[in-house]
Amino acid sequence: PITLVISEPKLLAVFNVTASIYIATSSLHQIPLWLTAVTKILPILCLGFFVLVQGKKFLLSHHSLLKLLAGLVFSGLGDVLLVPSNYFIAGGVMFAIAHCFYIWMFGFKSVNLRGGSVVASATLIGATLLGTCMWRKDMATWQILALFCYCAVIGSMVWRANAEVLFHTPKPPAKVIGGLGAVCFAISDLTLALNLLCFPNIPYRTLIVMSTYYTAQLFITLSVVNDKKRHD
Repeated sequence: PITLVISEPKLLAVFNVTASIYIATSSLHQIPLWLTAVTKILPILCLGFFVLVQGKKFLLSHHSLLKLLAGLVFSGLGDVLLVPSNYFIAGGVMFAIAHCFYIWMFGFKSVNLRGGSVVASATLIGATLLGTCMWRKDMATWQILALFCYCAVIGSMVWRANAEVLFHTPKPPAKVIGGLGAVCFAISDLTLALNLLCFPNIPYRTLIVMSTYYTAQLFITLSVVNDKKRHD
């Protein structure tokens, strides 16, 4: 898996620079919202461009690349909508759609109910904790239900990404990277939700949320692109 990640040095260099720019400047309140939004989506645009370059001849014939690209597009929209605080729900919807594309992309070739039960248990624990925090804040029932729906979607994405990794032999490197990416996505979202709903002002929350989020998108992208190369 490590070899797979470092096999694209140009992508890693540009991606790391753009991600570092946003993480370093996100706490500067004097930066206008539009500039914050631009710097936030630059790493996702970088990944989208990488997918287009890799699949410029085969994009239409490789449906997984199209689904990956759609997931990145909706993730980018979610990133932009989460910059102003009053569009949080809309941003969450965009990310839920992105996860649906990722679920579709990972597919159901290997069901792996055993791995799914592990992911479902972890998802239920996290959702229950967050739901309890929302209940104590007297938040609306529809908001709590929306949270559980989102948790179900991202939990399904983590399950599908790890279907050929958890309790599975052999473990293809591309699948391992994709599975790790999905887990990083869940960690990012969980940290963000815990900070908003349960434990305000988590130390280094922006660094944790954004570093795991960008790592997730990078790993998922590399897993799909390299899996395509392996089968070509």
